[in-house]
Amino acid sequence: MRHRIHILGNGSLGGLLACRLSPFVDVRMILRSPPYPQSNTDDKRLPLTLDLAGERQSWRFDWETADAAEPISTLFLTTKSYSALNALDSIRHRLTPASRILLWQNGMGSQMQIAQEYADMAVYAASTTEGANRPEDGRIVHAGHGQTWVGPLSANAPFQEAQRLVDLLREAGFSSETTKDIRAQLWRKLSVNCGVNPFTVILNCRNGDILEHAYFQQRIDALCEELSAMLFVAGYGEPAANVKARIVAVAQGTANNISSMLQDVRAGRQTEINAINGFICDYADAHGQPHPVNSELTAGVHALSDHSGQSA
Repeated sequence: MRHRIHILGNGSLGGLLACRLSPFVDVRMILRSPPYPQSNTDDKRLPLTLDLAGERQSWRFDWETADAAEPISTLFLTTKSYSALNALDSIRHRLTPASRILLWQNGMGSQMQIAQEYADMAVYAASTTEGANRPEDGRIVHAGHGQTWVGPLSANAPFQEAQRLVDLLREAGFSSETTKDIRAQLWRKLSVNCGVNPFTVILNCRNGDILEHAYFQQRIDALCEELSAMLFVAGYGEPAANVKARIVAVAQGTANNISSMLQDVRAGRQTEINAINGFICDYADAHGQPHPVNSELTAGVHALSDHSGQSA
């Protein structure tokens, strides 16, 4: 019998993971509600189509709602950061001391909150630069290959289990590595997200296009000084020049991608700005540090979002 992985979060990343992992494990999707009226079809499975390197593959997945009773051995939590804890709480009755939980959220804050709330369980975090989008329901586009890091987040998460998760991701075609300090990778990715995502929203453009705009050019150096200061406070210090180089490299390497934040704004969904630049603002306030550019970018995204009044 093949190992079963439950995926909670049916967005672009959850769909990408489901399609790529399906040949190697039994994937079961956890949905908030049935995907369609039960009388519509004889096949009750969830259909997903993956566009990868110009080829299209179709899959059908077994699914269940959160209130099912089956214990979960391995969970990939791929919801947005602002709903991650509530989503996990909805299936808490299905988790056991032997369960492995792998968090895939953008930004910072939700991971540490979950690690604290579920300290008695094996909680891991992933930091990934894989690019995926969902142009329509049931269709996932793998927009760009990236790098994924996996590491223990809670004290009860054995490192060797992180290696097993990485082995599985590699088998599915993801470039993946383990790390004993996943927080360092989360902070580095956070700094990139802070320097790319809000600019794509405010300028309404692809990742690579921000580099040519005066709005970006006039703010990126000051932004990187703010980010560098917070990285030093967090214990992962880097000069501002290094932070800027990483932001520019990612924007160039994903030049044709539409950021997840811009996808959310265009679709009228809540963004993760509060877990990205908003997190930096809160962290800076807690340590008495200025953050004018992060504040400006956070406010700019809120002004363009239909959900500006919602919190992360």
